[in-house]
Amino acid sequence: MITIEKTGYSSDDWRQIAQVVAANWVYDIANDFTQGIVALPSPAQEQASEVWNSIEFWWHEKVGAGNPILDRNALSGHSRELLEQLGRRIRAAWFAVNPSGKATFILRAIDQLASKELGHYNVSDDPFGRAITLLLLRDEAAQEAYKREVRYAVAVFAIEHTLDNERPVTDAQRTEYLSAKAALSPADYEIVAQHQVTQLQALFKSQKFNLDQFSDGIWYMTLKADWDLPPISLWHWLKFIDAYLGVLETRQVTDLIPPEFLGRNLKGSVAKTGDALVKVLSVKH
Repeated sequence: MITIEKTGYSSDDWRQIAQVVAANWVYDIANDFTQGIVALPSPAQEQASEVWNSIEFWWHEKVGAGNPILDRNALSGHSRELLEQLGRRIRAAWFAVNPSGKATFILRAIDQLASKELGHYNVSDDPFGRAITLLLLRDEAAQEAYKREVRYAVAVFAIEHTLDNERPVTDAQRTEYLSAKAALSPADYEIVAQHQVTQLQALFKSQKFNLDQFSDGIWYMTLKADWDLPPISLWHWLKFIDAYLGVLETRQVTDLIPPEFLGRNLKGSVAKTGDALVKVLSVKH
């Protein structure tokens, strides 16, 4: 297994980054969900509150009542797998209830991403936000690598969203997923990762990864609600890290959707995911 790569951050560093990103993703979407409930008219507000209460009940069954979802320190102490289960549960409910009224906009934005129209994103004025953004890539090869990575992430989102709503994966989704994955190379992930690391090293004035600095930087952005498109922005970063770790370990582009969930088994029948809000998929490394 490769432990130190060209970027200067080790695989363990990237796993630490993923853990922090996962906790902030859950907090960000949970905060957006709960704040959006307040603005809903009755009876939608009551229905959304019931959904949120069921999520909290599920979470407390998993980790205990003394671990509120909207608690940064409590979230950070849980496993990556459990955080992703919670995040996908909240995301599915978010789109179903649409507490902030942004679901249509976000799904449209995802379509724009698939079409490589990246202009809907706002570039943060926060130093950390500018360091980690990939919209400022000036090298043409890096831009093209990022567009290919985005296309793959969008295809992954489409399938996850379908599975989380207990619907069968369509032929079109499967085809796009496989096509987007085939268009990528390990070098694409290396180019994008190198950009992020170089920017973070410059921001923190150190070649070595510093977990405290990183945690403080991302948390400040989360507190400011400075992430675009709460259901997918930090999730996208998380999927990028998963895929990049796969590249480091196998020198191949990682399947972010387990093959058995691509829609059909060997007999050609539609694969069943069960209660998708309970048995949430999680990529393990």
